[in-house]
Amino acid sequence: MSDRKPLFSDFNQCHSCDKSKTQGATLFRCAGCLFGLYCSKECQKKAWPEHKSRCKLNQKTRKLALDNYDSKLLSSFMDKHRVTLTAAALSALDIRNRPESAKSHGLLVLVRQRPAKHAEHAYLALDAGVVPLDDNALGGSADEIKEEALERKRTGVLGVFLIIVRDVDSNLRSIVPVEFHPPLLTAYNERKLWKEWMIKKLNQGVSV
Repeated sequence: MSDRKPLFSDFNQCHSCDKSKTQGATLFRCAGCLFGLYCSKECQKKAWPEHKSRCKLNQKTRKLALDNYDSKLLSSFMDKHRVTLTAAALSALDIRNRPESAKSHGLLVLVRQRPAKHAEHAYLALDAGVVPLDDNALGGSADEIKEEALERKRTGVLGVFLIIVRDVDSNLRSIVPVEFHPPLLTAYNERKLWKEWMIKKLNQGVSV
């Protein structure tokens, strides 16, 4: 789990043939554990001998996570780190130069719950990246979620982008729409190393 690239690739490529969304693959999850990701029934069948034991383990892990999951904790974590997440998303999506990117892509942050007394320390950030706003990223009902986000757009606001924080153990996620407007785009500093900066802030529990 220390290697961030394989962890994030689990989210956007077939676990059998490694075909990715960028290569035109339409991906679906194993109905049993919700972790195995495949581009076809053939790939799922081919991967089953290897996935079988992992599937059972994933189901047990997910059940334990759900049994101990505080639905408000992930939202509280995001609220505490809203400034950091917003700044990272603005750079990751290049909103200043390409505001239209917010209509089709969002920032996904992968986290894992850890023991903590305060919400800002409740999760360990593992990886992050820009992903298409589809059912896979948003946990279903992508069109409804995007439409709901756009309904929050007020006069004078240029657009709305989405930040998705997903717990890799429970597969649960919290989604926050963020409005952007000229003053916000003028105020923020673009960061080429936005991911490294963001993960360090989140893991240190720095909430401002």
